[in-house]
Amino acid sequence: MLNLLGIISANFMFSPPEGWTMIESDHAVKDASAFEQGELVEILIKENELNQLGFALMNRGFGVESIVLNPYGHADLTLSDRVGHARWSDEQRSWTVLFANQDALNDYDLNELFRNMAENRLGSKREKDDQTKGWTPKTSNYWGRNPDLFGEWSGSSLIKGLATQFNFLFESDGTLRIERSIEGKTKTITGRWMTNKDNLRLIYSNQSKLTSFSQLGSTLQFEFERANVTFYRK
Repeated sequence: MLNLLGIISANFMFSPPEGWTMIESDHAVKDASAFEQGELVEILIKENELNQLGFALMNRGFGVESIVLNPYGHADLTLSDRVGHARWSDEQRSWTVLFANQDALNDYDLNELFRNMAENRLGSKREKDDQTKGWTPKTSNYWGRNPDLFGEWSGSSLIKGLATQFNFLFESDGTLRIERSIEGKTKTITGRWMTNKDNLRLIYSNQSKLTSFSQLGSTLQFEFERANVTFYRK
């Protein structure tokens, strides 16, 4: 993960609590089939300023509506369909952010969650293994990115009776760009994407959509906006 200076701290280590699923080296979820139950993201930035946190999260595809500093010095966040809580680490020079729906967030003991992560981080540092040279998923639940999908794909379908053209760009760093064209009007949205076997997760506009996909050569098929769309590599 890059910070705003494009540099990763040599001391950076993301250690989610036991039972969480790592989907990237700085990103984990409580339930890979229901991101709204809990999503942890580590954001490396130069300073612990709320505007830097907001821009960094938006660059990751999170549609942040507001961030406020609470009386305890932590940050509370609002998205359109979820809420969040973030805490700053001087040692890591990073924010750790928890997103969830309101009911799920209410069930978390936030002090215990963040204390658990801090203890895991210290334990991981004591191991002194080779993880600083790379990162390897330890379970079959790992969500990565299938390189066969890298690049730009184009497809079309009837959506609510209107001929709709889609262009998807799947970048190797997980960035997702979707262009939707209807009657000559084009709208572009950005987000994140990841795969696990034949499952494709699209994260955009404060949504996390899970669908299965089939890819063969220059053809890619998956359901989008309740339509089965066939895409062709551009």
